[in-house]
Amino acid sequence: MSMSEIAAMAQNNPSLDRQKAIGATGIPTGVVHSLAGKGIHTVGALLDTDAFKTITSGRYDIDSIQAVNGIPIAALRWALDEVARQCGSPANTLCAG
Repeated sequence: MSMSEIAAMAQNNPSLDRQKAIGATGIPTGVVHSLAGKGIHTVGALLDTDAFKTITSGRYDIDSIQAVNGIPIAALRWALDEVARQCGSPANTLCAG
């Protein structure tokens, strides 16, 4: 699955709870605090960041970076994995394109 397909699913999948609080996810507490400091309090807000859009553009190797625009890669990886889980795609196919 390509990153552009992941981006489309993140925007169009009605099963994703975009209103879910970041603190109620599996994102580590330290990362939640970092996101809150940037005004990101919901899953939808995380998915709408330029950082998430940059990651799903395929321009960066998510295994070789620590953050994008100050957003920790752990949060972005969680978002990618959550989109894949909600859509029924294996997580290991996320970086295929």
